[in-house]
Amino acid sequence: MRTGLAVAMAAVMLLTMSGLGTGQEPVTITYWQYFFQSKVTLVDEL
Repeated sequence: MRTGLAVAMAAVMLLTMSGLGTGQEPVTITYWQYFFQSKVTLVDEL
């Protein structure tokens, strides 16, 4: 059971990193409560 879960997780990670989402638009983050430029810069760098 644990091996099957590990194989499934590995397959999902492989498909995710293999470029299936290369044609999608970039994700945008909306800061609704507070806006601190330093936090925006930090998250953008991640």
